[in-house]
Amino acid sequence: MQFFGLMRSAIKGRLVAAMTAWVMACVPSGAAPAGYGWNIGTAGWSLEQFGPNVTILRSLSQAEASHEATLLLSCSFGNLRLRITLPSALPGRLGEPGPGGTSLVREHAAEFVPGPATLGTFQTPNARQLEFQDTVKGSGFIKAIVRILQMRRGEIEMLVSFGNPPRPMLGRLVAYVFVPVLGPGDDAMLAHVASACGLRDKPMRQ
Repeated sequence: MQFFGLMRSAIKGRLVAAMTAWVMACVPSGAAPAGYGWNIGTAGWSLEQFGPNVTILRSLSQAEASHEATLLLSCSFGNLRLRITLPSALPGRLGEPGPGGTSLVREHAAEFVPGPATLGTFQTPNARQLEFQDTVKGSGFIKAIVRILQMRRGEIEMLVSFGNPPRPMLGRLVAYVFVPVLGPGDDAMLAHVASACGLRDKPMRQ
């Protein structure tokens, strides 16, 4: 029984990888049918630690910034949550708050080949927010975003598909691009978040 369970997991992983590669190939970077971009962190970043098991990272925004989104990432006992809030209603959004959908995320930088994409699901608590939930051993979606922030060389590019119930990338695709604004002193903060939330890559065995 364990063998068949492992086989099912392997087949599912290959299907998701193949679907991800196909979608990203069909919609090359910067060529999505509808695209929107925002800065995040122009007023800095805030890191809060509540004991050894609760960590919160939030971007700070300038007052009345019309082209700025905010990011709130929290981890607690292996559970991860990422909430992105836009200054206005979600572009391309369909339906009422709650139905959510699916999203692919990858790093994009003009001087680099786009990185691999990671698939995740989200909910829409209201007309301005995307909320992703994951675990340390889950899809890796939130971990991918933390890694992009740590690399500090590109933008966070998302291909979003709204649908109820969420079905991987079968609805209308909308491209969201988030441009992190990070300072020289933010490396240690991001390293702390990755470590405290269990998102650091394990070292390769010699």
